[in-house]
Amino acid sequence: MIKYKKMAADRYKECGLLLARAFADYDYFKIYFPDDKKRALYLQCAMTLTLKLHRDNAVILTAEDDNKLCAVCILFPPNVHRKPALDYLLNGFLKMYFYAGFKSVSSWLSMDSSASKPCHSLSRTSWYVNTLGVAPEKQGCGIGSRFINDCIIPFIKENGGNKLCLFTNSEENRLFYQQNGFSQFKEEEYHYKGKSLGSWSYIKEI
Repeated sequence: MIKYKKMAADRYKECGLLLARAFADYDYFKIYFPDDKKRALYLQCAMTLTLKLHRDNAVILTAEDDNKLCAVCILFPPNVHRKPALDYLLNGFLKMYFYAGFKSVSSWLSMDSSASKPCHSLSRTSWYVNTLGVAPEKQGCGIGSRFINDCIIPFIKENGGNKLCLFTNSEENRLFYQQNGFSQFKEEEYHYKGKSLGSWSYIKEI
């Protein structure tokens, strides 16, 4: 039986590790950080830092199957105040440059900022899924769909929301979100070292 709850304050490292594993082979990261070991270190640092920094301005939801963590979602409400760059620097952001290299990290940050912009343009009225990850061993079992429909959407409704947006970077994920009632409203493409990365923005009226 899957149980949903807000992330406990002392679980951000555990949740960061799950998200790092969930996105280990995702082209969104793999194209910019092709070395498996460097990418793993980068992801664990980046995900843990994101969770740590946004405990007070995001809603971080977890899913547990048989009391084991199996999915994490970082959800931003409308009109959320973004963390200043100084907060990232003071909380370990420089480690990511050490793990993955200045050029790769800078290029990825530029892409991420551009890819998220269509959703941020809706930030006054729409909730935003910053990250939604399912543990690799639980992927393909319907947990992601259940998480969205049984936890995330009801939570947004209970808090007065009626829209949910996000962007994704794989054809597999596009199909997943379309099957869960999301509609595409923006398509872009990015290039890095001869490789291409698609980016698709989606929204769902709830």
